[in-house]
Formats: sequence, C-alpha cells, structure tokens
Amino acid sequence: MPSLDFSTEALNVYSAFLGAEKMLYVEGEDDIAFWSVILNAFDINNIEIQDVGGDDELAKYIEKIRSNDLEALVAKDTDFSLLEDGYEVIDNVMTTYGHSIENTLICPIVLQKILKAHGRIILSVAEKESCLDWFNEFKSSFNELVKYDALNEIQLKGLNVLFGNCSAFMRSRLSPIPCENKIIEHINNKNLREHFDDYLSEIADKVETVEQNVSDFIRGHLLFSGALRYINHIISSKGSNKNTSNDVLFSGAVLALENTFNEHHPHYAHYQNEINRLSF
Repeated sequence: MPSLDFSTEALNVYSAFLGAEKMLYVEGEDDIAFWSVILNAFDINNIEIQDVGGDDELAKYIEKIRSNDLEALVAKDTDFSLLEDGYEVIDNVMTTYGHSIENTLICPIVLQKILKAHGRIILSVAEKESCLDWFNEFKSSFNELVKYDALNEIQLKGLNVLFGNCSAFMRSRLSPIPCENKIIEHINNKNLREHFDDYLSEIADKVETVEQNVSDFIRGHLLFSGALRYINHIISSKGSNKNTSNDVLFSGAVLALENTFNEHHPHYAHYQNEINRLSF
C-alpha cells in the first residue's frame, strides 16, 4: 500500500484506484478484521481497509485528515484519550468504545460460543452465570491499576503499570483468577500510590463524565489474556486437552461478534454514532 511518502494527491485517488469509495486506515492486521465487522453491521461495504503498521504511523494519517489534506477515514483504539484534557473528536476518525478492539470483542457470550465451538462444551444456566461473574470480577479486580495506568499514560511518567498479559497478577500459573495480594504487591513495589493517589479522584471524575466505567479502560491485551486463561481453565476442568490459542480466540471472537453485533449489543450505539460522523 502507498505510505505517506506518496503525495497527498496520490493518496486521495488511491481508493478510486482500488475501486472503493473510501480508504479506511487502521493500526494493524487485527484491526482490519474487527472494523470490517463493524462496517458490515451498518451496511457499509464499499470501503477498503488497510493497516499502516503501527500507532505512530496512524497518527500521521490522522494529522493529514485533521488538516483536510487527506480524504480518507481512520479507525483507532481509544486508549486513554477520552480521559485527557482537551480530548478532541476528529471528523472521519472513529474510535473504539473501550481501550482497544478487544474490549468490544471479549464478552461472556463470546467466551461461551468459543467454549461450545472449540471445546465442545455447552455451559449450563448456572455455568453461564458463573462465566458472567468471572468476566465482571476479572475486570473489576484491576480497577485500581487501570486508574494508575491511565494516569501514568496521561502524565507521561513512563512507569510499568500494567502489561499486555495478566500472568504476573494471577493466583497461579494457570489460574484465571486475579490475586489481590499480587496486585497490591505490584502497586507497592512501583510506588504507584505515591505517584498518583493525589489524582485518583480526578481520573474517577473524568470516567464518570464520559459515562463509562473504569473497567472499560482496561488494556485490551490484558483482558484478552485473561479470557484465554478462563477458556482453557474451563476446558481443562471438563477433562479435555483442547487448549485454545491466541489465534483461535481472536478468530472465534470476531466470528462471534459478527453474529451478535446488533442493536442489543452494549456498544452498538457508540459505533453507530462513530459511523454517522463519517463523510462519504
């Protein structure tokens, strides 16, 4: 695909060259699959989606769109931008509901569908309720760290607050349950309270202002790694050795989203609003 080294004029006719109405630029390959589902849900099909190879590159496209030099679309992770002072809504730039695409992809119904399709496991009513409980408890266990994580990003402290994998915070090597003591130990070891406690009420107010929950800002890869642990834990508890991989979970989550993303989905209204802001 052409990069920003190409002239703006060349980029502006690239969609026509491909026979598409518009170009939609995203950060990476996984984003292509996710945003394809979102666009199709709103009957938008004549869009060519291409990844640009990273967040830094995507920022360059956003700047060209902001300055009206580039007639294209961008879809990006929200990350913590909603919580920053001076957050700007940019025309033709869509954002995820939560921190990342995984925050929309991973939900209890997706976990149940993957358990059924890959693990050959159909959960009972009680087990489905337990799945919901696990999902909510996993996310809420990290609420304090998520607030520290947001403040660390916003204030550019450069501390290692949260990772892309939950392993360091779990009760054991294979457990899907966060360990409160390990989380507290991490907070203490990194002196996070000393760095950020004066700003916790401020970040909580910002979360309330944007009408979301702290758990919506948990890093997508962290949530994804927890979901993978949960699925493999349930499969193992049923006496099976059909371990689920990252690729199986991601592809299964995309297929499940495709089958369940409608007006009843909790994030549907957000993406509908994002789509409505686009210019064609």
